[in-house]
Amino acid sequence: MKALQVLAMAALAAVLGSCSLLEKLTEQEFKVTSDFRVDAVAGNFPPWMVPATACTGVEQCCPGSVSAVDCAKVQGVLRCDGMCSARVPIGPVGATGVTLAIKLRDVPALRDATSLADLRISRVWVEIANGGNTLSVALPEMSLFVAKMESHPDEVRIGTIPMLKLKDTGEFDLEFTSDGEKQLGMFLANAGSPFNVILRSEILVPAGQQVTGFLSGKIAIQAKAKVNL
Repeated sequence: MKALQVLAMAALAAVLGSCSLLEKLTEQEFKVTSDFRVDAVAGNFPPWMVPATACTGVEQCCPGSVSAVDCAKVQGVLRCDGMCSARVPIGPVGATGVTLAIKLRDVPALRDATSLADLRISRVWVEIANGGNTLSVALPEMSLFVAKMESHPDEVRIGTIPMLKLKDTGEFDLEFTSDGEKQLGMFLANAGSPFNVILRSEILVPAGQQVTGFLSGKIAIQAKAKVNL
């Protein structure tokens, strides 16, 4: 009889424990954002007009008024295909993209979350407010990657943002790769670990042009999940 009582108490404790765990799972819809800025002055763009001249080498694609030292600083982005041009990656000087930190703990509803279950991503987009795009050129399609916050992380491409036309503003949805949504979900599910989103694109600067202005916006991720607190 005592053995049966012990078993019954153990079974009841297990049920109560399961209920306790279920009570900790609450469904939340959340949105996490991270701001970015692409600045012609602070970026990799030549700080002068690309000369509209024929060339046989990139060293000929700096104006005569530019010193050899200053010319050498931007030779990595200059191109010579019979005529001078430049192909410039967006991002700070020396970078090949714009890196944004995604921190779910900054979202009030997820501040105490340890993990997310049944995660469903509703939407990922880039948002450019009015006045946030003064670039003097269009911005080609941007590729989005996710990566851990470490020195030399492996990056996973999750999708693309379509081209932004000259002075375009508004909201621009991410087009996922075949497994992009799954890859992003794996990073989001570990609520306690921040990660990076990297935006990559290259702007073609034709001969006779200089890029000016800036692009200021945010990457936004909206999702729903059961939150383990």
